[in-house]
Amino acid sequence: MYGGKNYEALIRGDWKLMQNDPYSPLELYNLKNDPQEKTNLATKAPKVFNELSESLRQHIQRGGRTPWQKP
Repeated sequence: MYGGKNYEALIRGDWKLMQNDPYSPLELYNLKNDPQEKTNLATKAPKVFNELSESLRQHIQRGGRTPWQKP
C-alpha cells in the first residue's frame, strides 16, 4: 500500500508491468528504451503484456486476496 492505494508492479528484464490502483488498467513499459515510462506499450506488445500480467496475477494470488479482488 502506498498513499492509501494498492500499487502492483513486476519487472522482468527490460520490461515493467504496473498498476497504480485496482481501478486503473495495467501499463507496460520498456525501461531500456523508455526509462521515464512515458509510452504505455500494453497494446503494442501483447505477448509480453499477457506473460507479465499472468505472472503478476499468480504472484498476487500467492500472497493472498487483495481487498478489491472478487471472491
